[in-house]
Amino acid sequence: MHSPAYHAMLSSPLASAHSRFPLPGDPDYVKPYVFLGGSCDPTTWRADIAVPRLTRAGIPFYNPQRSDWHPHLIALEAKAKEACDVLLFVIDSKTRAIASMLEATEYIMAQRRVVIVILDIPEGSRIDGEVIGGRQLKDLNRARAFLCDIAARHQKFCDVFDSVENAVNHIIMSHPSAQR
Repeated sequence: MHSPAYHAMLSSPLASAHSRFPLPGDPDYVKPYVFLGGSCDPTTWRADIAVPRLTRAGIPFYNPQRSDWHPHLIALEAKAKEACDVLLFVIDSKTRAIASMLEATEYIMAQRRVVIVILDIPEGSRIDGEVIGGRQLKDLNRARAFLCDIAARHQKFCDVFDSVENAVNHIIMSHPSAQR
């Protein structure tokens, strides 16, 4: 079990441009088990659900959602994704999540362990102040359906859930510490 300080280190904003994710061989390195990927701003699923539950369970994670995010963090995030055993992607109804869907597809096809939450966008939803409807709504939900189809064809590497709570509970129950 890891200390709250360890989890805070993984999920806190970088102190400076020279800060980095601890790498294997570093004295403070502890391999994160799960990467918290998917929809970001304005979503709060990480802070509200994933971070508290994973912390309570003592499961190390990497949280890429930061208030001081900048493009230089892309390389850091890539290293974290490489290190993690499980990649959690939340494709919610509050964002278009196009990049996240592509990223999840990439990792499924690379036969990485992926856990996905996929939520359709309801008619009339607002994303970035824009009402989503018509062809855009159809295309965004079709992309979500395609991702579900890809996941279904690669069940050996991917689990799909309809809520963040269920996905995080699955990750906690499948963690090696839960198997003891």
